[in-house]
Amino acid sequence: MKISNDSASAHERLGFIRLGNMGGAIALRLVRAGYPLTVLDLNKEKMEPLIKAGAATAETPKRVAKRSTIVLASLQPSDVEKVACGEQGIAEANQGGVIFIDLSSTAPELAIKVSDALRARGIEMLEAPVSGADIGATNGHLTIFAGGNYAAYQRSLPVLQHVGHMVTYLGKNGNGQIGKRINQ
Repeated sequence: MKISNDSASAHERLGFIRLGNMGGAIALRLVRAGYPLTVLDLNKEKMEPLIKAGAATAETPKRVAKRSTIVLASLQPSDVEKVACGEQGIAEANQGGVIFIDLSSTAPELAIKVSDALRARGIEMLEAPVSGADIGATNGHLTIFAGGNYAAYQRSLPVLQHVGHMVTYLGKNGNGQIGKRINQ
């Protein structure tokens, strides 16, 4: 499904960090939907299908953020803070108005800590852990539990609806992680 040019989401430029089984399938859905997409993965082979589908690449999370209005990531919990706030991380892009969507399943406390650090740099964060396994990512049938700033959620919703059949807003940062834990 292509995005119409008169859609508000048509102006979003997306970035995607880490292209494992879930992340790669989600990123492929987004580039096929017509979003301009910049990708990053430590394993260059995982970027190849996305490059063939039209995605650009970047060398660091900072460079992904500089090229994007919304950056999504599907990370191991131990990598979230480094990708968001570490050296060459998203925060260093100094791109006010960028939204970071963390699709990882982490502790609510980590979501709050990272969102506070990013907000101090003018970047809003949604934690939006997903449920539905690899097949759900491939078919766009994930369940997404979003926590964070409501305006950021509203702006990101068209993007999230390309990958999830049920996207639920649960309030402030940390609540998306709590919602996922309750669902499990």
